[in-house]
This record gives sequence, C-alpha cells and structure tokens, in this order.
Amino acid sequence: MGLDTFASRSPEDIVLSKEDIQAFTDAEISLCGGLFSGYGGSFRGKVYASLILSITGESLYAEWIPPETVHAMYDALAACDPEDTVAEWGILTIHQMT
Repeated sequence: MGLDTFASRSPEDIVLSKEDIQAFTDAEISLCGGLFSGYGGSFRGKVYASLILSITGESLYAEWIPPETVHAMYDALAACDPEDTVAEWGILTIHQMT
C-alpha cells in the first residue's frame, strides 16, 4: 500500500486556502503522485519517506504533521545541498537520465 501525502490546514479534512493552492502552483514542483494523489498539494509520500526522514528527522508516516513542523522540515530541506543529496542517495535527476 502507498502513502499518499496531502497538504492541509486541518487534521480532520483536506483544507487549503486559495493562497495555499497558488503557492503550490507557483512552486512548479513535480512530485510522484499516487493512486489518490499527485495534484497540487499532494504526492506519493512512500517514494520520499526515507529521504525526508534522513534530512528532516521527521516521518511522513505520521497521521498529522503540524504546520510548524512542516516549516521546520522545509528549513532543513532548503539547507541541504542538492548535489550532495543526489550523490548520497543515488538519485538520478532528469538531466542525468537524458
């Protein structure tokens, strides 16, 4: 079974403001989608779970991750060196695949 991960302001329901949706659109981030995810503020978390845990110390398997924690996760991801991460994890970038 996969781990579809959704952004939301509420632990009970998927709730995003117009500004939230616009932020995802503006970011132009293309993440792997799952059966029920893969649009706007959602992605297939299982694909990224180990990487995220390694960099941020947080698990995507948590039922709810508060916004403050997500912000700290963002800071940790922004601080890591993408080239070092690619080398450490053996990740192929689109450029390397072509």
